[in-house]
Amino acid sequence: MKSLVACGAVGLVLCSLAGCDSGWDGVIKDRIRCWNEAADVFATIRDEQTALKARPKLNAVLDRIAELDRKGKTVAPASEEKVLEVRMNNQEAVKAANDRINEQMERAASVPGGAEVVSEFNYKVRQGLN
Repeated sequence: MKSLVACGAVGLVLCSLAGCDSGWDGVIKDRIRCWNEAADVFATIRDEQTALKARPKLNAVLDRIAELDRKGKTVAPASEEKVLEVRMNNQEAVKAANDRINEQMERAASVPGGAEVVSEFNYKVRQGLN
């Protein structure tokens, strides 16, 4: 299950920065917090019962990410230098969040009921990216 969506979703934010100012820095940091929160939720999945409890928590995280996407669309344009600065300032945190959520999703997918939750989360993330 190495091709989990979270990595691409967080990375997409950095790729879509062109023309955005430092307001994106806050949006990215908030989005990283959301991915880390989702990783925390995936870490609680140990069996079918905990997988069921995780679903509404993950949906709440996805709702916050969708709100951040809407907020990001209102950020004013900026120079290429500023975009590069924001990318560089957040590169390590994005990688750490990607690694963490992918690790927890992989682990959660290996327990009863977990694969369905991971699949549903990935599907919803993909829908939000379109």
